[in-house]
Amino acid sequence: MRRCSLLVGAAALTAALSAPPGNAQRPAPEEQLQAIRTALIEKALASPTRVRSMGWLDESGALHENTRVESNLNLRGVRVLSYLEEAGVLKAELAPGDTDRDATDAACQTPASPLRRQTTLAVRYTPTDGRLGYTFLPTLGQWSREMIERRLARGNGWLFSAPSTAQSTYERVLYESSLPPEPPYALVLELNAQREEPADRSWLSSVMQVFEASPNQVAARAVKFSLRLEERHGNRTLWQRKAVIAYPPEDKQLTQRPLPDAFARDVEEHLIVWSDALETQLRCEPVVLSAAPTGAGLVRINAGARSGLTTGERLLLVDSTRVPIRALEVDALQHTALLEVVTVERDEAQARIVAGTAPAGSLAHWAALPL
Repeated sequence: MRRCSLLVGAAALTAALSAPPGNAQRPAPEEQLQAIRTALIEKALASPTRVRSMGWLDESGALHENTRVESNLNLRGVRVLSYLEEAGVLKAELAPGDTDRDATDAACQTPASPLRRQTTLAVRYTPTDGRLGYTFLPTLGQWSREMIERRLARGNGWLFSAPSTAQSTYERVLYESSLPPEPPYALVLELNAQREEPADRSWLSSVMQVFEASPNQVAARAVKFSLRLEERHGNRTLWQRKAVIAYPPEDKQLTQRPLPDAFARDVEEHLIVWSDALETQLRCEPVVLSAAPTGAGLVRINAGARSGLTTGERLLLVDSTRVPIRALEVDALQHTALLEVVTVERDEAQARIVAGTAPAGSLAHWAALPL
């Protein structure tokens, strides 16, 4: 099924701004941006398009009309092969894209992004109170974290960062200028071994089981695993996997112990398969960065030197609610801009607009698309 989303359009736009390494000189900013706009419009016109019109009369009897044009534009994997000048006009020659493939298709041939994907990795487990029979969860959580980090880091395409020190959204807004920006991605691993128990069952009654004249073993438990990747820009869930793995019976005790070998092997197999599947899917997805104006004509980007950004690099600034799905609407592409990175720090960068006009919509919808 075709889909049109920010991620799909972002791949096309970021690809379109990438010229072959052999080009000694890149186009002037205004010419480069216009070539991309033209190429995007041509692709949108070649895709199935929906036109929605609405008219109404106001209190004075005047007729008002509103027309919305939406395109099933799917340009994932499109790259600029070269910039050609025809009759004095610069045009972008686009490579064929995977327009009919789903993002999960292993045959996706989209070139990998040169940027490392920066993410946090949060591990959450339930129950959290260390009650009898669940003391293995912290050990399992830490062991799983290390496994995922090692697996994804081996290809040098991922970069793990510590979570934000802000305790709430209010604190992040209040201290935004002094805090590093949140990474573009967030990995969340959830481990749920909670069993259905009577509502009046307390933590103390669970602990007291160890002193009661009951069997000496805790029964096997089903541990529900969930691993998902969220893109912070737009709060989108890009990928998710789930599984249920049985934790074997064990003797009652309140202290932590090593994970059973068979259980650990089962978990390891799942995490390896999931990590590889995540890399396969993300190969088809562009890197989408958040952008925010900081004053003096500069834009703050939530990626920096560790991700691979360098000074002089260009990015495309768009309103993610309009580009690409509403690219054919009046002024939709006119509110796009070309950024050039001027300063790079460890995990953030500052860029300035060198061509075009900044998006006119909400700042929350600003997206920077690396080349």
